Amino acid sequence: MNLMSNVRLMILLVLVALSAYSFFSATAFSSGGVFVSSVDQGAGCVGLVVGGRVNQVGGRNVKTVDDFENAVANIKKGAFVPLLVDSKPGSCVAPADGDVGFAVTSQSAASFGPQLGLELGGGISYAYQLNGNVRL
Repeated sequence: MNLMSNVRLMILLVLVALSAYSFFSATAFSSGGVFVSSVDQGAGCVGLVVGGRVNQVGGRNVKTVDDFENAVANIKKGAFVPLLVDSKPGSCVAPADGDVGFAVTSQSAASFGPQLGLELGGGISYAYQLNGNVRL
């Protein structure tokens, strides 16, 4: 019976360790980078999702928000911009000079804890805000 208790204890410890690793790996062990915080629907972006890690913009490696800003600074309106997001190809058409049609942040959504919201339309997230004219 003592051997069985030890095996159960070992299994429990392994499961706790794996759970802790999976919970904290997105934040504590992250190698940095920039993450998509919003996407302009008029930019015609393909392969881009909110929360995705941006690896390259226009062939330039992106590891910080400054890298991102430098990469988009000289992009002209209407330019096709190839992207690498989560190591997968994507693209956008620049809606304005120095704008690729999406914004980034230095923190992933996972670093803010659990996210709650409503997702409709095949992966498009809609945020609702009440204005001052609402009566209950």
